[in-house]
Amino acid sequence: MLLKNPKLLTKSITFRIIIWFTIFFSLSFIAINVYAYTFISSVILKGSRAEVEEDIAELREIYWENGLESLKSEVFEDGNNIFLVHLITSVGDSPILRIPAGWAGINPESIKQSKQTAEDGWQYLSDDSKGKIYEIRSLTLSDGSVLPKD
Repeated sequence: MLLKNPKLLTKSITFRIIIWFTIFFSLSFIAINVYAYTFISSVILKGSRAEVEEDIAELREIYWENGLESLKSEVFEDGNNIFLVHLITSVGDSPILRIPAGWAGINPESIKQSKQTAEDGWQYLSDDSKGKIYEIRSLTLSDGSVLPKD
């Protein structure tokens, strides 16, 4: 009877319940996935920021305890490191600048001249050729030198 007259199908209680449950479960699924994505993203961001903070603290200790030459050897020891490391001395020199291979579109001169990398805290550096944005963490050392790292 329902197949002969489709209007009766849309008026039946069974059809309406199926539609309501479909909508309810679809919206619930979307809401749960959005929440999970947001939660997982924040955990990953906190973890990666903690890793950068740990690395920059280690480099700061090396600089304080052993000086610039020891810091240079530590920074360039691992060629596959994914972090940008740039030391700006208190007089404005840049004795250390290591840019990872994945950052090929970043101009070294723009990093050296950037006022962003000379400020404490987290900043963002953009790559105009690829449209990427890189997050950089800077730290001012006790002698006035600045150590940005991403």
